[in-house]
Amino acid sequence: MPTCVECGAAVSSLYTEYSKGNIRLTYCEHCKKLADKYVEHDFVIIFVDMILHKKPVYRHLLFNRLPYRDLGIDHALVLQYLFILFLCILEFLSFHFGVRLIVSLWYGGRYAILKYNYITTTLIISSFGKMLLILMVIWDYTGLEYSWHLVNLIVLTSNIEALSDTGYLSTGFIIAFGIMCRILMQVAFIGITGDSALVTMTSM
Repeated sequence: MPTCVECGAAVSSLYTEYSKGNIRLTYCEHCKKLADKYVEHDFVIIFVDMILHKKPVYRHLLFNRLPYRDLGIDHALVLQYLFILFLCILEFLSFHFGVRLIVSLWYGGRYAILKYNYITTTLIISSFGKMLLILMVIWDYTGLEYSWHLVNLIVLTSNIEALSDTGYLSTGFIIAFGIMCRILMQVAFIGITGDSALVTMTSM
């Protein structure tokens, strides 16, 4: 049953639809506020309110947005999360494997001790720019793709700068090889799974 996101009381409906695209939100009889203001809100606003820890947004998602199941869990939703998580893990491993492989082939014989864990740690630390993805949800959707490219550029330049003791040209080649390995992994993963929806996600 629909629930008022402000006070948690049950309501008969969240809105009344008079015509296509013309709705009127319902007021809660208990608290006299809109039963669910998030019905007309974009998901960006919903996500921002989640970051701000606003209780009404959780009531909206739990009681008015997501379907309720008495038994078990939504397996399709879980599979989607696992699918994306597995892809992210493969991308991470393939990128770091490519970088460490080319470093070992290029510099392995020049140094008596080459601590590859430092390379991985350096790449992780210098990828701080990916934290900007959290701020991207506040930006307008029309510029979202360009913002993604900007974040990738920041991460790329910081990776090169962090590993540039051997020169920017050679470091750029090393990072490019790692990116190539990651792209090949993406293509292989999409080819194996046959999920064309991933093409758009991985091409951003």
